[in-house]
Amino acid sequence: MTNREYWYWICNIPGFGNAKIRMLLERYQTPELIYQIGTRELEQIPYIRKKDYESWEWAKKNRKKIIKQYHELEEKHIRFVLLEDSIYPKRLKSLPDAPFSLYVKGELPKEELPSVAIVGARVCSEYGREAAFYFGEQLARAQVQIISGMAAGIDAWGQKGALKQGKTFAVLGNGVDICYPAENISLYMQIPQSGGLISEFPIGMRGLPYMFPIRNRIISGLSDLILVVEARKRSGSLITVDQALEQGREVCALPGRTIDPLSEGCNELIKNGAMLITKPEEILDCLKWKSIDKKRDSKIEETWVKLTSQEQYVFQYISFDLIHFEQLLEKTNMPIGFLMTYLLQLEMKNCIEQPIKNYYKRKCNIKIL
Repeated sequence: MTNREYWYWICNIPGFGNAKIRMLLERYQTPELIYQIGTRELEQIPYIRKKDYESWEWAKKNRKKIIKQYHELEEKHIRFVLLEDSIYPKRLKSLPDAPFSLYVKGELPKEELPSVAIVGARVCSEYGREAAFYFGEQLARAQVQIISGMAAGIDAWGQKGALKQGKTFAVLGNGVDICYPAENISLYMQIPQSGGLISEFPIGMRGLPYMFPIRNRIISGLSDLILVVEARKRSGSLITVDQALEQGREVCALPGRTIDPLSEGCNELIKNGAMLITKPEEILDCLKWKSIDKKRDSKIEETWVKLTSQEQYVFQYISFDLIHFEQLLEKTNMPIGFLMTYLLQLEMKNCIEQPIKNYYKRKCNIKIL
C-alpha cells in the first residue's frame, strides 16, 4: 500500500474521527505504522472503546474494498486531499484541529481571494432569504468567495446569490457524494461547476446530528469573515460564530427588528461586539478588499429619463445605498398608496431596484429630461 492508501484506509474506519486519528498519530507517527497495530495493542490505548475494536477489525478485513473505493474516486470526480498536500487550504491548515483529509468535488477556495461565510436560520423569513441572496451576489461580484453549509434557508440563499456572479463553496455535514437536504439538489449540481463541495466525512456517509457542528469549524476556518444574516437566540449558526471567534475570525451580523425571534441571535451578537453590517460595501471595507470587477468599478452609466414631478420628488431620497420603505414614508411624508405607486413607476422606468424586499436603491445615474 502507498502512503495515500494508508491515509485513506485510516480515514475510512467507522467511528475514527479527527481526534482519534490525531491521538493515534501522536503514538505511532504514520498511518502505515498505525495500520500495523494489532487488536491487543489497540486495547491498551486510552479512550478506545469496544465499538472501536469492532470497527478496526472490520477495516482490516475490508482493506481491499476500502482501497478499491479510493481508486474509484477519480471516476466520481472526487479528490482526496491530505493535510500534507500543497493544495490543502492554508486558512484551514493553521487550525489546531484541521481535518487530516478532505474530499473535494470541484475546486478549493483560492488563497489570494478573500472568503466570507454567510450563515443563518434554516427556517428564515422572506427578508432573510432576499438579504442572503443580495449579499451573496454582491460579494461574489467583487470576487469574494462565499463559504456556507448548503443547509436550507440562509445558507442556500447566500450561495444561490453567489452563483449568479462568482464562486461559492459548500462544506457538507455528510459525504460529498450525497445531497442533503434533497431540496437543494439543483444547488448541489451547480456548485462544483463554479466552486466546490467539501467534506471531511467519507463518501457514502450520511449526515448525523453530531456531524453538522463538527463541519461548522471548517466553514469558519475557510473564511476570513462570518456574516450572520438571521438567527434565533439558540440558533445552530451561533456554533459557527463561537468557532469563528476561537479561530480569530471577524464576525458580522445583519440587524433585525427587535420583536422578531429570527433576529434575536443577530441583535444579541451586535450587542456583544459583532460588527453591524447593512450593506456589502461595509464587508469589503472590513476585508480591506476593493472590488476588481471592472463593471462595478467603472463610472456609473448615465441614463436620461423623463420623470413626473412626483417621481422626481421620491427619487431624490433614493441613493446608491439601501433605504427602507418606512424611511421613505417618513422622508416623503406621503400616503402609503401614493408612495408605492411612484416607487413602482420608478422601478418600471429602470431608475431604482429593490434587491431586498422593501429596500430600495438607485440602479443608475439618472439625468432628468
